[in-house]
Amino acid sequence: MKKLEVKLLQVENVVIGKIIHQDESLRTTDEGKSRVIVENDYYSICSSYNPEIYKNELYIRGKETACDDEIFIHKFGSTVDASKWCLNIRKLINQINGTQDFEIREW
Repeated sequence: MKKLEVKLLQVENVVIGKIIHQDESLRTTDEGKSRVIVENDYYSICSSYNPEIYKNELYIRGKETACDDEIFIHKFGSTVDASKWCLNIRKLINQINGTQDFEIREW
């Protein structure tokens, strides 16, 4: 089973997403601190409080378990920026899962 499954939908410069499955080993337990799960030179996947996109980071489920199933939405400066973010986050998710499959739907 994959450790992290994220559904992403890109509509022009907007990305909408939801964490479908997350292994509990990826959840931060340290009060007041974010945990970097994986990163490259410009992008990262972290666990802190709740799922959200912040700049070049995807925050997955964290301390606020009541927010685990929330949908997150982020408006980027351009469609190119949104596409670049999705591509890089997909690569990081693949790195976590040790796979190459991930779907980003563009509308």
